[in-house]
Parts: sequence; structure tokens; C-alpha cells
Amino acid sequence: MCQNASEKRPSTNILYGIFLLAFMGNKNGITYFSGTNRHIILALSSQILLVALIIIGNHLLVPDLRIFSFFQFSLALIYICIIMAKLLVTRQLAINWSREENWYRYACADLWCNWFPFLLFSIIKIGGIYITHLPLNNGNTFLLCNLVQSVYTLWLTWFVAKTGLEIENNQAWALILIDIGVTLMFLLMWVFFVVNDPQLMSEIPNISGSNMSSL
Repeated sequence: MCQNASEKRPSTNILYGIFLLAFMGNKNGITYFSGTNRHIILALSSQILLVALIIIGNHLLVPDLRIFSFFQFSLALIYICIIMAKLLVTRQLAINWSREENWYRYACADLWCNWFPFLLFSIIKIGGIYITHLPLNNGNTFLLCNLVQSVYTLWLTWFVAKTGLEIENNQAWALILIDIGVTLMFLLMWVFFVVNDPQLMSEIPNISGSNMSSL
């Protein structure tokens, strides 16, 4: 496959690239990511660890929800499916917009930047617990925190797409809308599967009324 031939910087400082893009909002952060198949595979592999941490986070929020359960496995599976579907969709959009060469670096940056909202808001939630002494699964507190996290994640997705693919604002927003559509489609499929599976349904009473980590 054809990748970006010109690498402005050697892609050896991914953490600094994430910091520039996700924390500073600096478009130069994209140059710290490499547009090669090997780096995309590495970034994809990191999502497995991210899924594992999300599962552990769900267990901490809802102790009755076992780490190794069909419900948790179904959440992990749907998350991976969403990630793969988004890669395919954004690649096709990049081809349509004549940005195929930019897609490799963009995909790598987007995958790695998935880590930042999760880590940032996990720290905020844990810090909030110690400061306010509220229960770990306090409904109002975590509803607000998850809402802010969702808004920030949308902005980060838009910014990385606009910067990485070098597209216009309206194209970046179109990508976001398609991104949301893909996510909703898979989540609706997951809900349908859960509702029609007695074993998964039997686990729902254990988590009703509680908040879970946001996928």
C-alpha cells in the first residue's frame, strides 16, 4: 500500500503527539505519528488493552458485574467492531476526498488518541471521589462527567480528522456524523442481541441504576 512518503519527524514520540493533539489542540502533533501499516497494527493492538481497562472500570463501578462475563465480553466485542467499522468508513471517505495518502497517519493518530479521553476522565472521576467522598457509582456526578467526556471525544475526533486528513470543517463534521451513525448502528444491534439473549438479560438487573464506563 502507499503511505505518506515524507515523514516530517520520526514517529518515535507517540505520547508527545497525543499530548499536542488531545491536550494542546496543536495540529503539529499529527507529525509524530507514522503512516505505515505496522504502526496502524500497533495502534489497533493498543485498543485491546484499552478494552481490558474499560472492562475493569465497569467492574469497579458495578462490583456485581464480573470481569469475565458474557455481558462484558459482548461490550468488548462491539467496541472492537465499532473501531474496525470506523477505520473502513474513514478510509473510503479519504479515498472519495482524494486524501488516501493522509489516511494512514490519520488512522494511527485517531487510534492512539482514543486513549486520552479515557485516561483523562478516569483521573477526574477518581480524583472527584476522593475530594467529594461520593460513591463510585453516584448517578448525577457520573452522568455529567460522561456527558462532558462525550462532547470532548467528539471534538477530539473532529480535530484529528481535520488535521490528519487535511480536510475542510464541513468534511470533518460529515465524518463525525457518519462516525456517530456507525456507532449507533452497532449499539442498536448489540441491544437487540442482549434483549433476545436470556443469559445476557439475566445480568441486567445487577447493573440497573448504575453507571458504566463510557465506550
